[in-house]
Amino acid sequence: FVSVASGHLTLLAVGQVLQRSLEPALPPAKARQASSRTIPVDGRPGSTLTVQDVPDQTHGMKRHTQFQSPTTSIRLETPISKNINLPKMEKVADDLETWRTRSNEKRGEYDAPIARMEASGTGLNRLTVSPVFGTPPRRPWQPWKWKAWQKARERESLASNGFDYIHN
Repeated sequence: FVSVASGHLTLLAVGQVLQRSLEPALPPAKARQASSRTIPVDGRPGSTLTVQDVPDQTHGMKRHTQFQSPTTSIRLETPISKNINLPKMEKVADDLETWRTRSNEKRGEYDAPIARMEASGTGLNRLTVSPVFGTPPRRPWQPWKWKAWQKARERESLASNGFDYIHN
């Protein structure tokens, strides 16, 4: 026996009563489909913007946005309703590229160059940024220079943990 009354569904089967609200519910995770699109960014050779809407247990759908350039990667995880501010994302990418270039100019004899910058977060105002280092110089053959070479590897390891980038 099945009856619908006052917005509720009542199922009677073998002496059991199951009541379920007919309010709109999220479809099961398998029914919610992820969508993805990648577009080139005008005026920036090799740069793309990828927007991916993926199922989320809590909010139904979540948006993953990634700005990718040859030396910068910015990944955001936002609610699906939030708009993408491409000019601000490009400004952040420019800031990260400037920081990378200046850091490479100041690097020491045994420091590896910073190949690219990776940033992630839930909004462009506050990101966690991690430098990705390129190939370090070979270990010097003179034993008295090994300590300086090892210190450079330790600094790179600490920097790879990331730092906060706060942008207005």
